[in-house]
Amino acid sequence: MVKIKAKGANTGRVYIGGSTVSVPNGNTSITAGWELAAGVDSDWIYIDNLNKLYSICNTGGDGLVYMALR
Repeated sequence: MVKIKAKGANTGRVYIGGSTVSVPNGNTSITAGWELAAGVDSDWIYIDNLNKLYSICNTGGDGLVYMALR
């Protein structure tokens, strides 16, 4: 299991999802990811390998932290 949190200092949103994760591009509000605002964390995600998760930010320098349990 993993819990993912957007860093508190982020100035934009971070999106997590599969290899096709995307951010809204101004022409559409559709995104293929789970949106996390600064300081917000996900629920526990049951996953067998972190390399199956991808992230993308709409602001350069933003990022994520995570906690994984076995």
